[in-house]
Amino acid sequence: MRKLALLALLCFLSTKLSVRGASAEVRPRPTDVRNGAPHDRVLATVPWEIVGELPHDKSSFTQGLTYHNGILFEGTGLYGKSRLRRIDPTDGSVMKSGPYMPSKYFGEGIAHYTNRSGANRLIQLTWRKKTGFLYTPGLRQLSSFSFQTTTGEGWGITHDGDGSFVVSDGSQYLHFWDDATLTQHRRVAVTHNGKSISELNELEYVDGRVLANVWYSDNIYVIDPTDGNVLQVYDFSSLYRSGDVLNGIALTDTAGELFITGKQWPVIYRIRLTNFWGTARQTPAPTTEQRGRCVREAVAAHESKAKKIRRRIRREIQACDGDADCRTKLVVKLRKKIAASKKQMRASLKTCRLD
Repeated sequence: MRKLALLALLCFLSTKLSVRGASAEVRPRPTDVRNGAPHDRVLATVPWEIVGELPHDKSSFTQGLTYHNGILFEGTGLYGKSRLRRIDPTDGSVMKSGPYMPSKYFGEGIAHYTNRSGANRLIQLTWRKKTGFLYTPGLRQLSSFSFQTTTGEGWGITHDGDGSFVVSDGSQYLHFWDDATLTQHRRVAVTHNGKSISELNELEYVDGRVLANVWYSDNIYVIDPTDGNVLQVYDFSSLYRSGDVLNGIALTDTAGELFITGKQWPVIYRIRLTNFWGTARQTPAPTTEQRGRCVREAVAAHESKAKKIRRRIRREIQACDGDADCRTKLVVKLRKKIAASKKQMRASLKTCRLD
């Protein structure tokens, strides 16, 4: 009887939980509204249409899509199954698969960008390890980096084409990172009519706006990156759904069209969003309070970094043990690092519209 009671309890609990992709992690799925997240019900939707379909590997747990130069790149998740792929956007065939990441990593969002040296790169986040990776478009891993977000997790990432990554972490915040230093210079909370839009996931930057999936929602949200306000919402609940969620947004080679898919979906859709590119974007001027907060955050970030640099250089100077040449070199190094930090601060101040 005890075994039967335990089995019944486990069956009951299994119906109440939804797995985000790892057997060790469970997260309740909202069930009170048709589209998933409770805030979906307050948003008016705008139309869209399907203009094409591509076959998609149904075993692919899609965490990110990005497009560049005729290639669709996909990042997949799950422990032991996370990797990057190059996909032919004309027929959906996998052109190349990168090696699986070490099993301790759960792959998350990806983005293509051109770095400040003019080289094309891919960036990939991981879920809970606070670690990201940089790759060539040929999927060769170049380096890794550490990052920090509000929740300490990495979910979605995109590039704004103007020196910043936009990053989600499952909270209501969009985080803006300098693409050279991979450090945060500001963040905004995403809201609609004063209500937070949380669990932001896969991202794409299109024509000055951020498009975002939301965990367990069939909607894609169009967000003003200057203040986090939701401008539009597209309801994709009529598209194919497997046992998993809508997740994956990428540009195409045609203005006004996107590739979208979901985790372990058998199809990638090519979608035309109506009333998006033809609608003028209204960018409200920042308030005095917003400007002041932006400036304070940028200056505080520089001062904190400069303090750490000075402390580290002082320790190195002490190790010179009276060597004048060693001391001179370290002083020059200190000045260069402080100048680089000031340059980053000035770039951050530009986002406050104080340039």
